[in-house]
Amino acid sequence: IIRNVLYNLCRDRFSPEDYSSTLLLLFVSKSRGRYRCVHIGDGLIAKEKTDNSFAVISHPQNGMTKQSTFTTAHSDLKRYMRMDEGSLQDVRNLYLFTDGAINPFYEHGKLTKNCEDFLRGNPTLFYRVLKQMEIRDDHSMIMIGIDEEV
Repeated sequence: IIRNVLYNLCRDRFSPEDYSSTLLLLFVSKSRGRYRCVHIGDGLIAKEKTDNSFAVISHPQNGMTKQSTFTTAHSDLKRYMRMDEGSLQDVRNLYLFTDGAINPFYEHGKLTKNCEDFLRGNPTLFYRVLKQMEIRDDHSMIMIGIDEEV
């Protein structure tokens, strides 16, 4: 499906690389009490647990250098696609970050304490901090709250 979409976008005058991107997909099944995610590239997917701790579900994956990544236009897409599934039982929030949003707050395979504090306090504060940093790369974050009845 990804290859067909890219082909249709670029068939007249562009190359697939012009439309390549990191892919972050998250499926939540409240009836099953589970989540499933698919990830390609250098973004990050994390969860905040009901005990206020954070865990990275899917880490960024770079290519040959820190500035490159495997994207939706990569020829061996299946090789770099990461999938995970887990229970929602102890999950308060799920987060999807583009690399521009998470790079200042991700060190040694973990979210920094500052990142956790900003997210715990108010995710809007996290975004305001990013704006003040004047990051040149895209910086998007999606937070999905899981209610306690799951």
